[in-house]
Amino acid sequence: MIPLEHVMWLAALQASLGLAGLLLRRSGPIVVLAGILMLNGGLLMVAGLAADRESAPLQAPGVIILALMALLVIAGVAVAYAFDRLRRPLNVDEYDRMKH
Repeated sequence: MIPLEHVMWLAALQASLGLAGLLLRRSGPIVVLAGILMLNGGLLMVAGLAADRESAPLQAPGVIILALMALLVIAGVAVAYAFDRLRRPLNVDEYDRMKH
């Protein structure tokens, strides 16, 4: 079995890579993927703790994180589709207001 410390380091690495991608990249799809990578790190952390402690109550936060990942994907795809329909570039820094 993989030690819990290794799982926690991998989860922290995934979350930090996602945060770096979220802060450094400007492309819309890359920002969405970086957010998903951060949530995946959190899910890995919860799954590692649940496997180490062999407890069922830690499964509920894992399901919530999975639901958040699905919502983020749906929202990211919807925004990308809306910008693609309007033929605008998907550069996040160019848009600072939510209006028509």
